[in-house]
Amino acid sequence: MSGSFRRGEGRWRGTADVFDSAGRYAGEGRDARVVRRDLGGDCVEVEVSFKGPFELSGAYRISDRGDHRRYEGPLNYGYAETLGEGLIDANNYWPSIGLSQRIFLMVLPGGATQLSLALLSRGEQTAYTVVGEYHRRCEDEDEGAVGLDCGTGPPLSREGTWKGTLNLLGTDLLPLGSTDYSEQTIAGEGGRQDLTLRSCGFADDATLTLNADRRGLWSDPGDVTGSASAWGGRALAGNFHFSSEGLRLWRREVIASGGETKGVLHTWFSGGRRIGAAYGALRFEPGAQA
Repeated sequence: MSGSFRRGEGRWRGTADVFDSAGRYAGEGRDARVVRRDLGGDCVEVEVSFKGPFELSGAYRISDRGDHRRYEGPLNYGYAETLGEGLIDANNYWPSIGLSQRIFLMVLPGGATQLSLALLSRGEQTAYTVVGEYHRRCEDEDEGAVGLDCGTGPPLSREGTWKGTLNLLGTDLLPLGSTDYSEQTIAGEGGRQDLTLRSCGFADDATLTLNADRRGLWSDPGDVTGSASAWGGRALAGNFHFSSEGLRLWRREVIASGGETKGVLHTWFSGGRRIGAAYGALRFEPGAQA
């Protein structure tokens, strides 16, 4: 693996879009976090204050094992895989609100901005989805949260092309190199769109036709099929099936508030077995060809 999640240490402030169990915008969350390595070389402490449709406050300890992290309470318990210096993929539990969480957290190039997508549930019942964007603060900056336009964002179905380099990881999450990935959207009538994927890393190039509304995307029949939830125009998560390769792709993506950068984590499966992952930051080119 790519080593410990070093880029996450420091003081972070931001706001988050919070959506309810039906995907409706529930309100703004204000988040303040301090991540410090002061409990010994292999431990991290996180102080959290989150205020919004639900609230969390307190601290928890992380045992940093390099290629993974263990959340040891009291505020947060669970396990995270370290996919790179700026990316974790975690499953954890918040006892104070009784909710489990699946989250990916990515530090964008430059190290000053984090994007996250948290799916919170009680058992298998979704409770909240939190689309987060946080900015690193210097020690002499005030504690005010960074303001974002919550609840709305650039439509995921904008016509244009997302391009960038994705890092590839194998079954054991060891690096496999990289790929120059692109996804082009051509908008049609009634919310329909043609999506062309190139250089996915684990499957051949593909084009699929998608239908879209305010809360999701779903495909027409074809070699690549599937559906995804969408939140506020800025985040997406869902599964797509590549019939020719016999693979399933779990896509999770968050667009930064400026609308021109997207953090993506694509996890690939054969049945229930993970065969690899691709992750990175993409840039948007309006009307560009893939």
